[in-house]
Amino acid sequence: MSKKVKTAINPTREENYPAWYQQVIKANEEATLRCQKKLILNYALLEKNSITQSVK
Repeated sequence: MSKKVKTAINPTREENYPAWYQQVIKANEEATLRCQKKLILNYALLEKNSITQSVK
């Protein structure tokens, strides 16, 4: 009895390699954009915090 492992990317690599590869690229691009947005927001908060610290 073979147990099918659930993966985050469908189809699996063994089932359809080209479609799987495209899904991996897309997921990587989305993760990269989320990280960039978080970096920008964190930098803005840091700048805001440093400005309020210098005013006091």
